[in-house]
Amino acid sequence: MADSTSFVKPEPDEEKPTLPLEDEDPDEDAGDLEFYDKSNNQFETLYLARVPRYMWDAWLKMTERLGDDDEIQIGTLRTWNQSEVDAEGVAHDVTKLRMLLEANCPEHQTLPREYELEVLDRDVQNHFIFSEEDLPSYKARNKARTEAVNAGIPASLLRQRSQGNGQDQQGPQRNSYDRRSRFQPYFRKAIPKKTKMFGKIHYDVRVEPRNVRDEERVLARKLLDAEQSKSKLQIISRNSASSIMNPGTAVAAQWGGNFIKNAAQQVKPKKGEVFKAARIPKNQLLDLIFDCFRHYQYWSMKALRQKLQQPDTYLRQVLEEVAVLHKSGRFANHYGLSDAYKDKAGSDAKEEAATAAEDGGVFGDEDDDDDEELEDVLPA
Repeated sequence: MADSTSFVKPEPDEEKPTLPLEDEDPDEDAGDLEFYDKSNNQFETLYLARVPRYMWDAWLKMTERLGDDDEIQIGTLRTWNQSEVDAEGVAHDVTKLRMLLEANCPEHQTLPREYELEVLDRDVQNHFIFSEEDLPSYKARNKARTEAVNAGIPASLLRQRSQGNGQDQQGPQRNSYDRRSRFQPYFRKAIPKKTKMFGKIHYDVRVEPRNVRDEERVLARKLLDAEQSKSKLQIISRNSASSIMNPGTAVAAQWGGNFIKNAAQQVKPKKGEVFKAARIPKNQLLDLIFDCFRHYQYWSMKALRQKLQQPDTYLRQVLEEVAVLHKSGRFANHYGLSDAYKDKAGSDAKEEAATAAEDGGVFGDEDDDDDEELEDVLPA
């Protein structure tokens, strides 16, 4: 009987090519999330404050001026308990908060000093504050890059210098830029962060300035600065613009001068247009009307308008108080003094109608020249 013992033929050892493993950065693993010290009560009673926009802008300028590790003191917080009576008539203590900004800070010079903190929620749930920072090795590297940028050294030159010194042999090498190349193998590696839970929010407050006039003054200044920073529109008159010419346009302006005219056109009065005088007082106008009726007993509106040079509506309104319009007869559409004012005309007035002339003058019927008889003369 054959031996039933199983036998596995060993495979020849093949040298498998080892894959190039990426160099692991010792700082790649940022570690677990760090928590704050719960035994310290100050990390359990943080404030979430809603501040005005101008205060937030001032604090942003402060962070740009100071470094990341500089300690910043924005002000002093005062808290006290004050007894108040609620709607049900029960007295209880209420925590009051007031903040005074730091006077030595340059960004606080234009802001109101005192602020009232209105507590919106005294027991905020599930609200935490996280902080993150670069790992120590990346922090030193970023600091060196920041100093180089501040010194005016371009980032590309700094990268070439580090590659020449052999400092970046671990990371991927960047080839020289070639616009014919479709793919650039260089990529910027993300910087790992060290994340930490800083604390728990306990109070939700809203910050309001104690003096409203100070806030109005700040807002008015910001509005004025915004208006002054806008680009202004400068209007050049047509006469001034006509003297402005670009180089090389003198010849073009000669043949095109009659096509486009920059000078303002003079307004010519229409033919037959009469420029009326200003309205005179009513008593003076009545005296002039009576003086007209001392010459002629009948006047048309056109003749009076040419004689007195007054607005039509105003003249008609005053005239109807002392005169009547004849609608029929020889002097139809002519005004004559009413019976109550006929004595104003006197006895020297002609029983004729004044005629309005084309040149603006007024003359009577007796001034018309007689038509001369013309005789046809045949040539010899």
